[in-house]
Amino acid sequence: MVAAEWETIAIDLRKKWLGPTDEQRRLAGLLALDLDGDVPAPVVAALLRARLREALELPRAQEASDNEIKLLRTVAAETGISFPAEVWERDLLDSWLEAMHAKRAYEHLERWSPARGDVVVTKKSGKERSHVISSIGASGQLHFRGGRGQRAWPHEVRRIIRISDDEYAKAAYQARQEAAARHSGPEFIGGPQLAALEKWKVEDDPSLAAQQALVAALEKADGGSRQRHERPMQVVLEQYPEILGHLVRGNHGTYVRQQVRVGTQYVADFFVGSQTSLGMRWLLVELERPTAELALRNGREPSETLRKAIQQIKDWREWLANNLEQAQKSASKGGLELPGIRTRPPGLIIIGREDWAAGTGVMRSQYAETEDIQIRTYDWLVRAAQSRPPMRLGALDMELGEDWGYDMPDPAF
Repeated sequence: MVAAEWETIAIDLRKKWLGPTDEQRRLAGLLALDLDGDVPAPVVAALLRARLREALELPRAQEASDNEIKLLRTVAAETGISFPAEVWERDLLDSWLEAMHAKRAYEHLERWSPARGDVVVTKKSGKERSHVISSIGASGQLHFRGGRGQRAWPHEVRRIIRISDDEYAKAAYQARQEAAARHSGPEFIGGPQLAALEKWKVEDDPSLAAQQALVAALEKADGGSRQRHERPMQVVLEQYPEILGHLVRGNHGTYVRQQVRVGTQYVADFFVGSQTSLGMRWLLVELERPTAELALRNGREPSETLRKAIQQIKDWREWLANNLEQAQKSASKGGLELPGIRTRPPGLIIIGREDWAAGTGVMRSQYAETEDIQIRTYDWLVRAAQSRPPMRLGALDMELGEDWGYDMPDPAF
């Protein structure tokens, strides 16, 4: 019967602390080096090097620090291995640590019998984390899917879910989401991911025709009736995606996604991506009625419509936080094709018309600061479409001063 991967590794680890190898015993005999029968093989190797240091002109021994000796005592207590009190050389101390780690890894590999694909739950700094095993290293460490060097020792495992377990599908999904969230630089995406976005790429500034269509749609959506809705605006922005792409233009590509289904509950109006030298940025765009009020009469509290729009963006973010891996994956693999997206991308709500008497600037600034959600009117969108920022920068980026080095006036909402 073929041994499992963990069994093969455990056998090699066990040899390290059971005692000297036959060849080590032979060399020790030639050098008149007395060995106890249970001295681990890595320790014997260090003792042999010490005996031959002068003859082989090896570097002089380095003294171990107090902290290193303290660590050795801690690991010895955890593994049940005793060591001589006279250990002071760093090479000898390291060899004892190697043997202790081998013993601990062997014992916990036997306890858990881990296999590729299993989900393990570890606990560090009081927080549980889920991982899918990709391989087991020669040291006994468990390596996890998702890259970035994610791994753990077998003794750090608190629970294991086998592929055959009923809860496996749910546990594996959770582990993939956590791995995606831990990715330190998901915004840096590759050529294949950009190629998949090509069908949504916009390269032009809004033309005169696009600007006029936007103004006409705004008049139609307003029309003097408080019952009008945002549908005419949705249609014109779908027909002329460069209007939104013009807001956050990426110098390496701008992409406008419309009507993105976020899970089974939500459909986002637009996701706008801009590829820059700092990676891919995504902006969540929610449209509301041009006839909607931004605030209550006092101008300090959002209207019911605006509150719902803000909550909508929060709901999208919550879904992303729980399903990040699915959001980033390609459509061919069941994903949303939003490479580089993070769990909390900035939001933009376009709502209502300008009312200078309303005094909503403080309220908008608070949401911009605390929620990273910008609130703008359709009149502002028309002006943004007509603007031509220098160096083909995004109109919204220019307002927010995205570290471009320009002195920006306060935005006219």
